[in-house]
Amino acid sequence: MPQHTLDVREVTERELQKFSREELLAFALRIRKLATIDELTGISNRRFFEGQVQEHLLRAFREKTKNEGEEHGAFLMIDIDLFKKVNDTYGHDAGDKVLHSFAQVLRSSLRVGDLFARYGGEEFVVFLPRIGKKTAQVTAERIREAVENKPIYVGDDTDRNIISVTVSVGIALVDDFGFNLKSLREYADRALYKAKGDGRNCSILALRGFGEQRRFTSGGDRRRD
Repeated sequence: MPQHTLDVREVTERELQKFSREELLAFALRIRKLATIDELTGISNRRFFEGQVQEHLLRAFREKTKNEGEEHGAFLMIDIDLFKKVNDTYGHDAGDKVLHSFAQVLRSSLRVGDLFARYGGEEFVVFLPRIGKKTAQVTAERIREAVENKPIYVGDDTDRNIISVTVSVGIALVDDFGFNLKSLREYADRALYKAKGDGRNCSILALRGFGEQRRFTSGGDRRRD
């Protein structure tokens, strides 16, 4: 039987009848992947990530009275510093390679069960279930240091360059800001903005109280994006 190529963007019911069961299964898997995965990096996309986090927060909220003293998690917003400069200097293919490299760092730096995604552009997010401030700090720094120390090879054989990038991280704890994704995202974003303003290449924890953040580690670049 001749093999057909399914275009997931334009398929009618009549066209589906032309395909074998195996081809339709492959098509369904492709649709599912497009709905949940960021194609460039191969990790979760924003919509799928947020759905998973909402489920975790709802479950943790329902069970909090049964597990007194348990820590309920942290939300991290991570931005690749000076990413536009990478694109402008080395081209968009190099920028894509940086994004893919950072996604690999996330995979290797997190626990089984931790959630992470590309949120858009050069911004990524992580949700760490059942942890508190200390573990959130350690995890954020592990990611930051891994990125800083990872060389990225860009270009081809005739024009190869080795570059490195850094990231800034904003952290919001569930036990400080509640079981609400919007609130966690807002305060993590504020902490990320503060990290950018304080010189980049650092992790900052959002604290209760307007304008209060705590700095963990910093690099030497004092400029803002």
